[in-house]
Amino acid sequence: MSEPSQDFLEKVYSAGDLDELRDSYAAWAEQYDRDVLKMGYQTPGLVAAMVARHVEPSAQPLLDCGAGTGLVGLLLAGLGYRDVRAMDLSEDMLALANARGCYSEIRQGILGEPLEYPDGAFAAAVAGGVFTRGHAPAEAYDEIARVLRPGGRFIVSERVDNDANAHYRARREALAADGVWRCLEASEAIQPFPLEPSEAHVRQQVFVYAKAG
Repeated sequence: MSEPSQDFLEKVYSAGDLDELRDSYAAWAEQYDRDVLKMGYQTPGLVAAMVARHVEPSAQPLLDCGAGTGLVGLLLAGLGYRDVRAMDLSEDMLALANARGCYSEIRQGILGEPLEYPDGAFAAAVAGGVFTRGHAPAEAYDEIARVLRPGGRFIVSERVDNDANAHYRARREALAADGVWRCLEASEAIQPFPLEPSEAHVRQQVFVYAKAG
């Protein structure tokens, strides 16, 4: 019998280090899409909608940070974005994303460490469900800003229902205060998992930033 989706979700949220997080996603990879879609996962759709609102399909390349199995990439491909590049901690999740054929490049990488991309490499970057408990550190925003070209867009989801993720907001706002980027839009708060009663308290917003220059 497969492990309940809520158990997997709690394991990735409570991972104590990168090795534990990687192992948790390796165990969940084959079951991941079925589980999160069964819970009504809304984040990929809202992230893709914000990309469509703020990034022309002709703009390229785009970086999907923490791409996972490619749920955001699939939506972007359907919207006409032809050069989307995926990076993720988990090679098991990336293997599933690669099989979908929606990415022009697949690369294993760790948010919070130096990214193996040159300055200004991307017209836009997206991060859906990555900046949350047990995942990427707030300092990863600095590297994402570095690899965006001037005027490039960053579309990111964050959990906003409690103070546990206040460090993400603080880092985003510090970069704005320093003139690195400016906020163009923030979505309304949504329930990312509306069909999962145990996650009814969780709220996310999607923020859109434009890099200065």
